[in-house]
Amino acid sequence: YAREATRSLEVGDSTWSAVAAHLDVEQRLALVLNVGWYNLVARVILPLRLETEDWYVRQDSRDS
Repeated sequence: YAREATRSLEVGDSTWSAVAAHLDVEQRLALVLNVGWYNLVARVILPLRLETEDWYVRQDSRDS
């Protein structure tokens, strides 16, 4: 779900059905909000080139 939503900003019916098979309504909402929040934060901090913690190692998004 997260990869599909992040890359295309939409998820297909088959993906959503697979998610729904494992998560209840409240959990699905939490999933959508968490993925959306992460994407929001990434799109703000990356262009600003904010300093990261010493332990953080950025992975190239094309690797996954």
